[in-house]
Amino acid sequence: MTGVLAVDLGKTGCRAALWTEAGRFDAEGPGAAGLAALNGAVTAERAILAVARPLLQGAGLAGVATVAIGAAGALSAPAAAQQLADRLVVALPARRLAITSDAVIAHAGALAGQPGERIVLGTPFSSLRKPRRNSSFDFANSAMSNAP
Repeated sequence: MTGVLAVDLGKTGCRAALWTEAGRFDAEGPGAAGLAALNGAVTAERAILAVARPLLQGAGLAGVATVAIGAAGALSAPAAAQQLADRLVVALPARRLAITSDAVIAHAGALAGQPGERIVLGTPFSSLRKPRRNSSFDFANSAMSNAP
């Protein structure tokens, strides 16, 4: 398997980008209620697969090597995040898959790992700060899964 799939799953929308040797492919769709909501892992899986499967099919891939997902509610519902990771690593399929908070992914995308603060005014409001160059985020509540 080759390729890298990145997914930003929020409550109002789901965006995905797939990088392959042929280039970058993008897709968007509706979001999900959040991993902390009732049946959060199931609704999140549906939203992610709705954007990811057409990308994979369009690129002629049966699966990908790596998937990185920022999902609303991942840090407040770690069991649901792990359930989602375990389901998606098989459903996509993927060799490895990691899920963390959409707030962490937004910070990484905006500041490329550099120190700074990022505030998102949307649904909902979030703020995240990385104080020093050599500091790191605590990913203890991130979910990871590898292909069986």
